[in-house]
Amino acid sequence: MRKNQFRPLMQANRDQRRFRRVPGTAKVTVFDGERRRRGWVADISGGGAYLKLDQELESFDAAPEPGRYVDVDIETLSYLGAQVVRAEDAGFAVLFDLDEKQSRELSRLIEAA
Repeated sequence: MRKNQFRPLMQANRDQRRFRRVPGTAKVTVFDGERRRRGWVADISGGGAYLKLDQELESFDAAPEPGRYVDVDIETLSYLGAQVVRAEDAGFAVLFDLDEKQSRELSRLIEAA
């Protein structure tokens, strides 16, 4: 593998996005290996999403910590693996674990919806 082919999953520079972000409202369930959290997609692209947690659920607790791998089940779209890249009080940003071709296809699906 050549040096320029390696791109760590944790790389998430907001100023260098490869795909256009689209506002979302789809329900989402996130599983981090220990807990399930429910919420909705605030925005999404072919590369990642910002997810808001539903604070009215009894099981509400803090967002998964940055660096943690999670399974993201987005209603009406897909079930994806992702890594948390930023966590805040009411939500968190994830970077999808997809190759370039899969990210482009996801971006097309999002923009067509």
